[in-house]
Parts: sequence; C-alpha cells; structure tokens
Amino acid sequence: MSRFDDCLLHVLLEESGEVQTGLPFKRGKYSFMDHPADPGGATMMGVTHRVYDAWRRSHGLDVRDVKQIEDAEISAIYRENYWDLVRGDELPPGIDLAVFDFGVNSGPVQAIRSLQRALGVTIDGQIGVATLTACRTADPATLLQRYMDGRTSFGRALKNYLPFKNGWETRWKRIGA
Repeated sequence: MSRFDDCLLHVLLEESGEVQTGLPFKRGKYSFMDHPADPGGATMMGVTHRVYDAWRRSHGLDVRDVKQIEDAEISAIYRENYWDLVRGDELPPGIDLAVFDFGVNSGPVQAIRSLQRALGVTIDGQIGVATLTACRTADPATLLQRYMDGRTSFGRALKNYLPFKNGWETRWKRIGA
C-alpha cells in the first residue's frame, strides 16, 4: 500500500506551516513564499511557479499564477515530479518520506544520490535494483540516521543556508525522528 498520501501531508505541513489532514489542503502562514534567498522563486504549498508552469504545459493547460494552484494539482505535481521519481512506493517506511522530502527541496536526483551515498552503492542518481536491494537489507534506523546526516551536511553547505537555518534544521529533525 502506498504511503504517498501520508508522506505528502507531512511535506505539506513543512511547506505551509499548517497540519494537513487531507483534502482540502489548508493554506497556512507559509503557504505562499517569495523569499529573495530562495532560488526557486515564488512558491505555493512548496510548488515553485516554474514547476507549476511546466506541469500545466505538459498537461495541455495554460499557465497561470502559482497562487491559483488547486489541491488536485498539488497532489499530482508532488506525485509525478517527486514521489514517483524517487520510487517512494518501493522504499522502506521512513526512508520514503526522507527521500521524498529531500527531493522536494533539492531535486530528486540529489535526494537519490544522497541515498546511494548513505547505502554505499554506486552513485548514479537513479534508483535501480542495486539501490532498492541495499535499502531493503539495510537496518532502517541506521540508514535513516546516515541519510539525514548527509542531508544535514548538504543543507548546511548551501549558500542560502543562513536565512533558512531554523526552519530547515527543525524540518530535518522532524523527518529524522
């Protein structure tokens, strides 16, 4: 059974500042952001305007302001652009959320490379048989700790770490718990 819906609600808590319990998604104080230090630019519920425009075009829809994003679009974008790309349904519980969330923040390829680094397998940015096998045979708690340590190191090295330090550190602790 897919854990996508549960993992999505967790990510949306981090992206909106509101506890999510399902549809309709609640818009919180952080739902819309356009921070000058964020290279993603304008973001609604964690979806950047560029991702939203690309998604709408790929579905034959006209582009529009990201503030107009609908709940069904939010869910579809997170599934298609992040969850499916990190093969969330095939990852162990806990690792699925960690990799999904990292993919949302830094891109699926970076999230997968970090997973492969934590597993000690070939780092190619794609989840294949070797990565999945290593995930399934690893001790889940040890793998999650190693993964989150790597994610923390990666995040702290980013040039825009300081403006987002408190929120990111809190987010990483919640996901790694």
